[in-house]
Amino acid sequence: MASTKITSIAIIGGDSRQNYMADLFCQLGYPVSVLGLAPSCSQGPLRICSSLEETVSGSDWVLCPIPFHKQLGVTIEELLHSLVPGQTMAGGCIPDEVLDYCHHHDIHCYDMMKSEPVAVFNTIATAEGAIAEALIHHPANLHGQQVLILGYGRCGKTLADKLKGMSTRVTVCARSRESLAVADALGIDGMELSALASHIHKFQYIFNTIPAMVLDAGLIDRVRQDALIIDLASFPGGVDFDAAKAAGIDAGLYPGLPGKYAPLASARALVTDLISHF
Repeated sequence: MASTKITSIAIIGGDSRQNYMADLFCQLGYPVSVLGLAPSCSQGPLRICSSLEETVSGSDWVLCPIPFHKQLGVTIEELLHSLVPGQTMAGGCIPDEVLDYCHHHDIHCYDMMKSEPVAVFNTIATAEGAIAEALIHHPANLHGQQVLILGYGRCGKTLADKLKGMSTRVTVCARSRESLAVADALGIDGMELSALASHIHKFQYIFNTIPAMVLDAGLIDRVRQDALIIDLASFPGGVDFDAAKAAGIDAGLYPGLPGKYAPLASARALVTDLISHF
């Protein structure tokens, strides 16, 4: 049964993950109000609202998309002004200015992407989605191909492990010598960022996970013509997309892959995490 401390959960916008979250919360007996969504739940206390005020009013928790700005359906200003002291707002990758506003207005904030279980699960769904996009957008097999991963944090590690399991020839590129040592211990080739310009022409597939400009116009000029660049970093990514387009190289920013390829599993992970905080 739902906790008696929760009188209502509001879910504002988002993708398929938020639809599934509404369904899961309803199945658990939590009263749910949604705006800009179409859950399939036929059981439990579900309200599909037509206005922001109707959705948020009386709700203990107000759940927003991951990342926070994606498919919100209302402006951030409208959302913040609809909240009242004592409410808790949750989302993913919440901007600092939103955190500051909530702090000064006695609104609690919870960034789901700062939860270690959620963040780790998100890397799995992101890696699987990135591999799916690579297969869709390039005519070559991944098997046996030279693959470069920029960055070796959570996402880079999970992606490298899955690509290695598909018999690709994986190289990770990072600033940290400690990260490269970990990759080496796992049988994955490593390369420092300072050496990227000399070797980037070798790779058929390039995955970026670094949230900063890494592949600038100078490096794009060295990328092979038939390469595919998949940028997994948060907006605006780490690739000069204008330079890639001018060079005729297929490059794109791929946000929200968990919502596209694993919405139900992602929703379950998010709901489990949120319930632990109710």
